[in-house]
Amino acid sequence: MVVTQMVEAASNKREKRMRNFWIFLMAFVLLAGAPASFAQKKNKAVKVTLRKLIDNQETFSGKVSEISDTGFVLTDQKTQTTKTFAYKDVQQVKQKGMSKGTKILIFSLVVGFVIAMGFRACNVEGGPHC
Repeated sequence: MVVTQMVEAASNKREKRMRNFWIFLMAFVLLAGAPASFAQKKNKAVKVTLRKLIDNQETFSGKVSEISDTGFVLTDQKTQTTKTFAYKDVQQVKQKGMSKGTKILIFSLVVGFVIAMGFRACNVEGGPHC
């Protein structure tokens, strides 16, 4: 009877550790993985979609080189020409590549999966006893 109680207590302890780990992981992803606005950082590669045509174009690509209260300056990476955009003329701004939040989420999921498999190995009969 004492052995059964010890096994149940150990099992409850593992479940509590696993639950606490997942809570920590979700909090980390939500807090640390929140992507910053493009306007807070210069030299970010972005694609800008406008509300109206400028120079017969609706979309522009480049890096944000200057930021102000009314707009920002986009530098074309190929031609090194600059174009100033007012925030009111911009419909959408997309960062190129994966955002920092997406990278953190993927990394966290991989780490969580590896840890979960480790906990599962501890619970398998005949496996290493943690």
